[in-house]
Amino acid sequence: MLTAGIVIPWITLNWGWRANFTAMAVVGLVWALVWLIVGAEGPIVGNGNGDDAGAGAERAAAVTARRLPYRVLPSDPTVLGVLVQNFMAFWGLALTLTWFPACLQKGLGFDALTSGRLFALLTLLNISIGLALSAWSQRLLARGARSRHGRASHSSRALIVGGVLVVALKLLPMPDMTKVILLSVGGGLTGVIFSLAPAMVGSVSPYAQRSAMLAILNSIASIASITGVLAPVVTGRLIQNAVGSAASGYEQGFALSGALLVFGGLVGLVWVNPEQSMARQAAIG
Repeated sequence: MLTAGIVIPWITLNWGWRANFTAMAVVGLVWALVWLIVGAEGPIVGNGNGDDAGAGAERAAAVTARRLPYRVLPSDPTVLGVLVQNFMAFWGLALTLTWFPACLQKGLGFDALTSGRLFALLTLLNISIGLALSAWSQRLLARGARSRHGRASHSSRALIVGGVLVVALKLLPMPDMTKVILLSVGGGLTGVIFSLAPAMVGSVSPYAQRSAMLAILNSIASIASITGVLAPVVTGRLIQNAVGSAASGYEQGFALSGALLVFGGLVGLVWVNPEQSMARQAAIG
């Protein structure tokens, strides 16, 4: 995405917008070929303590034997909380990908090339902040923090702060470049849920059912991607009915997204508690 923010406007100017689809198809084909060559599955159960193959097999059998009814797992508060957070974060992601470039040009008055560079800046900040927050979470866990603190509260606070920054676009007067930076930082903060959500769902799922639960998470994420249609439509209505400049409509759309992110963060603080979920499951089975 970082490269695309710079390259796509350049391709459009020189060869037309249709050439972007050809370029993306070539990149996708190359990536698929690379993954086909170097991709591989890891071991089912780690054997980092020098155990022989027999001991490793016995441990794998013991770990994979435990199962819980599927009526228990998807209704677990931690799983439900993570799903809500994912849904709200997907709304913000869809809104950013579809309306941020238009906001830069039609709302804030930047030209196409500058908008492409600013979109690349947004992507760079998103990646940097996401990696930093994920590394911070890993460091907390390595120091002995509970998953509730190192993952759940960590990602929930990121959603809340990111949402507040986005809402501030509508509530506070500020220069256009400050708005771009706030949107970029807000998006970077909320993106951490996409890396921590699978870890949290996996941690509260029995090993034998972990892949199924992650598939359920991905399925809900796919449903959440409907927001890729819903968010632009809602924002388009806000822009169309905005009083005054077009920028006001864009700000309303992003403010709505920010409010949803704050809600998702609050849900995470209340519901998502992996240790409590594991204790509840241990009592069941």
